[in-house]
Amino acid sequence: MNLSISTNLSYTDITGEVPPQLGNLSRLVILDLSSYLGGLYSGGLSWLTGLSSLEYLDLGMVNLNASVGWARAVNMLLSLRVLALSDCGLTTSASSPEPARANLTRLQRLDLSYNGINTSTVDAWFWDVPTLTYLDLSGSSLSSPFPDALDNITGLQVLNLKGNNMAGMIPAALQPLCSLQEVDVTVNHINGDMSEFMDRLPRCALRNLQVLQLLVANMSGQLPERIGDISELAYLDLSYNNLAGEIPQGIGRLSELTRLFLLKNRLNGSLSEAHIADLASLEWIDLSQNSMSMKISPRCRSPCRLVYAYFPDVKMVAGSLHGSSTSQTSKHVLRDRAGVDREEVAIFDAFAVEIQHVGDLQLLDLADNRISGSIPPSLGNMTGMTQEHTPLALNPLAGYGASGNDRIVDSLPIVTKGQVRDYTSRMIYMVSLDLSDNVLGGEIPEELPSLIGLVSLNLSRNHLTGTIPQKIGSIKILESLDMSMNAISGAIPSSLSDLTSLCYLNLSYNNLSGRIPSGNQLQALANPAYFYIGNAGFCGPPLSKNCSSGDNSGQAPLHGDKGLSNMTFFYLGLAVGFVVGLWLVFCSLLFVKTWRYAYFRAIDKAYDIVYVFVAVRLTRHREKEATMD
Repeated sequence: MNLSISTNLSYTDITGEVPPQLGNLSRLVILDLSSYLGGLYSGGLSWLTGLSSLEYLDLGMVNLNASVGWARAVNMLLSLRVLALSDCGLTTSASSPEPARANLTRLQRLDLSYNGINTSTVDAWFWDVPTLTYLDLSGSSLSSPFPDALDNITGLQVLNLKGNNMAGMIPAALQPLCSLQEVDVTVNHINGDMSEFMDRLPRCALRNLQVLQLLVANMSGQLPERIGDISELAYLDLSYNNLAGEIPQGIGRLSELTRLFLLKNRLNGSLSEAHIADLASLEWIDLSQNSMSMKISPRCRSPCRLVYAYFPDVKMVAGSLHGSSTSQTSKHVLRDRAGVDREEVAIFDAFAVEIQHVGDLQLLDLADNRISGSIPPSLGNMTGMTQEHTPLALNPLAGYGASGNDRIVDSLPIVTKGQVRDYTSRMIYMVSLDLSDNVLGGEIPEELPSLIGLVSLNLSRNHLTGTIPQKIGSIKILESLDMSMNAISGAIPSSLSDLTSLCYLNLSYNNLSGRIPSGNQLQALANPAYFYIGNAGFCGPPLSKNCSSGDNSGQAPLHGDKGLSNMTFFYLGLAVGFVVGLWLVFCSLLFVKTWRYAYFRAIDKAYDIVYVFVAVRLTRHREKEATMD
């Protein structure tokens, strides 16, 4: 009876040398020794020749640096369908020549990523496996041009060549690759025009292509209008290139697009409603470090489900972005710093009315712009900030795109607690509203404390007036509150003492007055005097200015203080405790006869002991004085 055998020891803690005796398992079909730890090694792969039935081989992270002739060994496995040798330290050299051509006539998936293959020829054996559907040679130090032999792999679906030194444009002979779904040539030296690159993509694959990544590929020219013909495109990343001109309106036809990254180019022009009208699936967009503007009418309602939008250096003109109010995503970020044109956006109210439609918006950062007007009450309707959020753990290995290898933002800098902190993508949980460094005026709306999910609130460096909202204490999980450098007046509301999570408070340089509260969490703040300076009407600790007996003007008593100081409560409690304790002893002696007799006997005994002790000491002292005389 012929029984197939499989061995799966992947991601175990096994270390040491891979036993060559595995080569005796001639009926072995699956062999998986891959791991994250890399504790296994093998001095050679000649033992593979005995595995005539092997169809699946994964030695990822097994150290094969000393293996000579590894390519010839794997080429003897005629039944092989999957070959994964990622990050194994493989090299090629003149002393171990590669096979002239591949014998792997059944191989469908080949992964040689992150090795030192370092070949500069276009006739290497791995370019000549026509049955492949998946080819990953990323990070393998390839320096050859893109080979024409790729046109023989007609069933290829995934082509990953990122992180190499391959030079020149992709070959024009790729037209037979009609099944292509993913192309990643990130960090190579294509040095070509984007229109020419689009022309060389297989036309018959435009209806299947889902991922196109060309980061740091030295692409130039303009993004062509026909980019909209890639109807199934879900992930487009052209960042860190030299693309110029305007974003074509054809990009608005990509209804399946979820990720759009065009940062660090030389794009100009404006992003209009036509660009976003049909982007129903868009979740992440980054247009930073370009010279663009946004001109979107208040009537525009994009159906996209934005999770992350990053627009530094992009001027936002007369409108805003919108997300679906029924979005099912768990994290929303809208960010624009130094990008709002004051002359065209003089009123903040219209923006806020629109932005509340982004149902799950959790982070709104419009700091360091020139926004004028007042903070509208409608900001209190942002549902993503009106509920507490549990930490969102993002798995960097689990992607959102078609490839399963999604681009994750390394970190998100947020100004909170008086400093810039980087919140990494593995744990983005911050719920923040930052309107600092603008020219906003008027009063802080009483509706703002409705955002009970806020962790950080920054309204500093504006021209705000009025008082601090009385219900500010309802934001129970607030950790950072900064209202410094405004013209806010009145007293600190008593509800501020309810912020038991508060670890940073800055109310400096306002017109606040009254006694500084000293209860609860406010006493635990570091360097508290710094947070209150610049308010001439403040008095009491931690400031050196003392408060007079009538200096509580405008200051409501803190919860639990009842208008009395902590010291008063201390002495009052001490007196009550003394009286209660005394009466307990007295009543016990009065009503319990045995206790009363025992008590007085103890007193008599103690009296006798003390009396005898004192009498003896006095007698000895007198005898000593008489002797000396």
